This record gives sequence, structure tokens and C-alpha cells, in this order.
Amino acid sequence: MLVYPNIPLKKYIQVNQELLKSGANIYEMNTIRKHLDLVKGGGLLKILYPAKVISFIFSDVPGNDLSFIASGPTVKDKTNITDALRIIKKYKLKSVRKEDLIETPKEEKYFKNVKNILALSNLTALRAMKEKAESLGLKAKILTDNLKGDVKEVAKFLFQEIKRSKEKVLIVGGETTVKVKGKGKGGRNQELVLWFLKTQTYAYLTQTYEDPNFIIISINSDGWDNTEFAGAIGDKLTLEKAEKLKLDIDKFLENNDSFHFFEKTKDGIITGRLPVNVSDLIILYRAD
Repeated sequence: MLVYPNIPLKKYIQVNQELLKSGANIYEMNTIRKHLDLVKGGGLLKILYPAKVISFIFSDVPGNDLSFIASGPTVKDKTNITDALRIIKKYKLKSVRKEDLIETPKEEKYFKNVKNILALSNLTALRAMKEKAESLGLKAKILTDNLKGDVKEVAKFLFQEIKRSKEKVLIVGGETTVKVKGKGKGGRNQELVLWFLKTQTYAYLTQTYEDPNFIIISINSDGWDNTEFAGAIGDKLTLEKAEKLKLDIDKFLENNDSFHFFEKTKDGIITGRLPVNVSDLIILYRAD
């Protein structure tokens, strides 16, 4: 991670920790980071000026906006301090104040001698996953590489999509958000899988869907979903194990404790730390 904070490192870490729990999306988080750091938001180019710069970019940001990937150290920033203040107010952030913020460089001269190349993105991985599924004889579709939103609402959306899909496999990429209220351990991918399981259980109990026999896998492509689990897999067997172990999904969700749920059901996915991050990868499979 490339950082040159304008505030003490300890405080910079506190801001990041608060942002991760706030429910802010990556665009909002990186807006704040840009205005707390001397190399983000084009700041690196200002330091390197007038040298010629070529930047090869691996995107972990849904939509691949170059100015937000890694907070855009070699791209002109479209945001300003006012935008950062609006986000601070929106999420009631307590660890950062107006006087901590700095403006990113806007002078055109710093951006005339740079070439930014998008070398790898979420869509690269999704296409490879689709190709692999089809090689196994499974009809697959890439739903989107720009999935965003709160995990609860995203889980409902994904359930409806796989329920009515003509394809047995839906492949999805992007990045969800979690508003952390509990004191448990988990990550957005694990929490998404848990919300999906709750959604399909509700559909079955209310008889709005006869046999919701789906499989969902959601992982962070860098192998670390805020825990040693890269993500989790959820299916009918997961629900059966949870019932046998008397695990209350609602209680785990209320405490943001998806890690311990999947640790108990043994459905956490462990890959170890991986060298590349192209955001989150999700597979939905209708087992009918």
C-alpha cells in the first residue's frame, strides 16, 4: 500500500478502521483517503514532476474509474475537500476533522506527462470463470462486474436473479458494503453469503419458492475477507449443519459475526494471502 499521510500514521489507521465499519463504499472511502494523503489523488505525479510516468493499474474498484483505484496516485482527482466533508458528515466519522484535510493537485501541468494503463480488472477474472464453467458443460452468464450496495439488499437481488435466470450459473463481481454494528468477526463476502442463506430460508418458509436449492460462493480475490477466510460457500448443506448445530443466523448477522458461523459449519474458504486484488468474485449455482 502506497501512503504518505498528511496526518500521523496512527491517526490515519484509525480513520481507515472507522471507514471500513461505516458502510461507506470504496468511492467514498477513497475520497477521504485522497484528502488525507500527499501521494493519492495525483499527488505522486506532483512529487515526480516533470518526469515521464507510465502506470500499470490493477483495478480493485467496481467500474474501473482510474481516479479511484488505489486512490489515483497518477490520475487527476475529480473530488475536493467539500466532497470529503460531505462524506464525513454522512457517516458521522469521528476520527477525522476538516483541518486534517488537504486539497489534491489540480494543475494540468502535473498530468501531461503520464500514461495510465488498465492492465487487469474484475472483468478479467469473471471472463476466465465463465470460460471454465462452460468448459464443464454449464451454461453461465456474467451478471455484472460492478456490483455495489449493502450486503442485505445485494443478497436479495442475487437471490431473485438466480431464481429466474435461464443459466444455471451466474458470475458476479464488484464490492458490497457492511454497516458494522456488532462486535463479531467477519467480512463483506462472508456476510453476503450469510444474508443469502437467510433470504433463501425465508423464501422456503413463506412458500414463495418451493425448493431454493442454490449454492453461493463469495470471495475477496486477494484471499483476505477482513479475516483469514477469503470468503465462504453457502448451500443446503450449510443450512442443515447450522440446524444441527443450533446456529441462529439472525444472531450471527446482528453481531456481524459471519466468520464464526462459517467456522462452525466449516464452510469458510481459505486460500492464504494472494498477490493480486481485483475486488470480489461471486458464483451463484442453481442445483436443480
